[in-house]
Amino acid sequence: MNKRLWVVLGVLVLAVFGGLLWYKNVSESTDQLAYVDRLDGTKLITRDDVVAAKEAELGRSLTDEEKDNIIADHYDGPTDAKVVVIEWEDFACSHCQAFQTYAEKIKEDYKDRVLFIVRDFSLNYPNSVATLSAGNAVAKLGGNEAFWKMSEQLFKDEKWISQAVPTSERKALFEEYAKNAGVNIDDFNSLINNIANNGIEEKIDRDKRLGENMGVTGTPTWMVNGETVETLSESDIRAAIEAALQEAEGNSDESADATNES
Repeated sequence: MNKRLWVVLGVLVLAVFGGLLWYKNVSESTDQLAYVDRLDGTKLITRDDVVAAKEAELGRSLTDEEKDNIIADHYDGPTDAKVVVIEWEDFACSHCQAFQTYAEKIKEDYKDRVLFIVRDFSLNYPNSVATLSAGNAVAKLGGNEAFWKMSEQLFKDEKWISQAVPTSERKALFEEYAKNAGVNIDDFNSLINNIANNGIEEKIDRDKRLGENMGVTGTPTWMVNGETVETLSESDIRAAIEAALQEAEGNSDESADATNES
């Protein structure tokens, strides 16, 4: 085989390999959130759930770095609770901020029997992405306890529901909140400055798509065991939770009776 033929074959091999690599990259980037459609949005979404959905969608195993970048649901309450309440929120939403006093009372009263999950639903207000990113950065560093401390501070400051907060002022406020939440400020800033590559931006986008799949169109939206509470008031949410608890207890009694009879 002459030298020219070897060169031609080499070029063909490189072209085929390059084409396969290009196809792989394009197919994975066409819809990077396609895996979200495999998730059950009515339940607590863990890192393992996201890993399984992504690997099934991509047809390959995730790298350790990809797994580390996954941010699970933020939650409070027993993970084995029969009643699951999901709150779709935007820290820059005035209605969400106004409802927080009632939301905190509801959580306090039911936290031992109900699992509360908070998910992002950006309405693209001037401070939406920045504040949601701050909440996720703190959660990534300090877990759920730190997240709730950060959430409380973000909702208490009316600054976030008006015009875009200047970068320097926003940075100072975020650092103050993060410090109060108990996380390292340097690590926090490092995450905030790289949200496109550390899972934070994807968490915000994942929650938005998950919410849209479940019929969410605005914030705040509350769901109890997958059913949207149509009239958002403290009394209606409490009524929906009580009804779900009674139904769950009734099902438990029926299961116990069936077990005893057998």
